Amino acid sequence: MPFQQLRDVTPEGARVVLRRAALVFASGRAALEAMACGAPTVVYDFRQAYQGPLMDENLYRQMLNSYSGRGGFAPRPEQVIAAGERAMAKSESYWRGWVERHHDARTVVEQILKPD
Repeated sequence: MPFQQLRDVTPEGARVVLRRAALVFASGRAALEAMACGAPTVVYDFRQAYQGPLMDENLYRQMLNSYSGRGGFAPRPEQVIAAGERAMAKSESYWRGWVERHHDARTVVEQILKPD
């Protein structure tokens, strides 16, 4: 499978690539943006300078951890492959729907401004 890393592209350029992606491995905002584009996404992060690889398929836990991979585990190669296959088996609407259900700006603003 061809691999492409996005760096220094416009938001529009990123959306084009994400909408066409068969599978995205990302963390943080990039993972959330990939899901919003309907791309099958695995939360996976590897910052070799200070941490090993982290992966987590539990989107509820990852939502609380800013989709960072924290709380996940250091995967073996076969686990990364299996996670990718599971992600690709889900529909585009699953990924887009996750973002719509959990990251709607109107809902978030109401929660933030809600009196105690």
